[in-house]
Amino acid sequence: MKNTEANNAFTKIIIINLIISVAITILCLSFSDQIASLLGVAADNIKFTVEYFSVILYFILFFNIQNTLLSIVRNDGDSKLVLNATIAGI
Repeated sequence: MKNTEANNAFTKIIIINLIISVAITILCLSFSDQIASLLGVAADNIKFTVEYFSVILYFILFFNIQNTLLSIVRNDGDSKLVLNATIAGI
């Protein structure tokens, strides 16, 4: 029973993470010019900022999944596994 509950929680966490990451990516890509202006980027540098920002946004999904998986493994109780995964860059 515990394994089933843990598997359901894991699945829900990953699905919610995917939904939020995709939503953030779509919103930020849609309004990247406005976000750059809001952050005070000079008008002649907005093009470069938006280009750089879009590259970062394409990988936000993987970054968020990595952080979520590290948190799940960290709560599993095996601290050496988390340390080794963090060092390996997984």
